[in-house]
Amino acid sequence: MRTLISKAAAATAAVIILGSGAAQAATIVQNGDFATGDFTGWTFFTTANGTLGQSPNPQVSLFDVTGAGAQNAAEFDVGQVIFKLFGTAEGGGISQAITTSAGTLNFSADIAAFLGSTRNNELGIFSALLDGKVLDTVDFGPIEQPGTLRDSLNFSQTVTAGSHNLAIQVTRPFTSTFGVTPNEFVTNITATMGGAAVPEPTTWLLMLAGFGGVGGLLRRKRRLAAA
Repeated sequence: MRTLISKAAAATAAVIILGSGAAQAATIVQNGDFATGDFTGWTFFTTANGTLGQSPNPQVSLFDVTGAGAQNAAEFDVGQVIFKLFGTAEGGGISQAITTSAGTLNFSADIAAFLGSTRNNELGIFSALLDGKVLDTVDFGPIEQPGTLRDSLNFSQTVTAGSHNLAIQVTRPFTSTFGVTPNEFVTNITATMGGAAVPEPTTWLLMLAGFGGVGGLLRRKRRLAAA
């Protein structure tokens, strides 16, 4: 009898584990780590006087964005097309249509900027946008010598159920010149719905059935013991 009870309990535990796994959040973003080696799932955009870089940029390349080792990342060298001494920062970025349920959308992306030549007055201004609204910005500012700066973009935003436009924009208030302009990198782009997920109805039914089976076996054991 103990064997039967143990099997039923194990089955119930397995159902609970499966239900818990199904509740884990999955990213809504397609190709957020650029594992395809290209921009599949993403759309380019530029500002009015902006460029995403000189050929071969924009491209997907290997770069140590986080400091933990090289990985696929979107690479740009953004800036103005026509220089304006006191002009605004120009450039562009990538966007993607995502579909969410109603709730809290949690977003994150790893970013980096690299300068291989002499000092530069602006490595890059990175912004995360949802439906055209800027929700987080990192301005790397000037750098005095060749090197890499790293950071991340993050936000949590209440959203309605449906389609939303997610974008990452990179700008600089200077022109883009190959070999002189800093290179900007983005990768590990994720967007998940926050809060504990509720198990699907079928999961609840399986859990209840499992508990019912354990209860029935326990009652049967008590009747046998009383006989």
